[in-house]
Amino acid sequence: MLVSIGIIMLSGAVGGIINALVSDNGFIKPREESAGDVTIIRPGFAGNVLLGGAAAFISWGAASKASFDDSQKIAVATPAQAFNIAKKMYQE
Repeated sequence: MLVSIGIIMLSGAVGGIINALVSDNGFIKPREESAGDVTIIRPGFAGNVLLGGAAAFISWGAASKASFDDSQKIAVATPAQAFNIAKKMYQE
């Protein structure tokens, strides 16, 4: 089960890295900025990676019909096998 959670969160983290690459800020370090009386916290690329991993885990748990057992099968499958496993899960 922990392997499944790791795979899901790693996938989200990769999405966070891609988000950092395509955003206009790029790979900035976490920092605070002041705008008048307000302090703005910019989490930088580390925030993108952490939020991506957390979002992937939450969306998998909240919206997926798949169990962690199914995700383990998909994790070790070839792309064609993974597609067939996912197809069977969502036809049920």
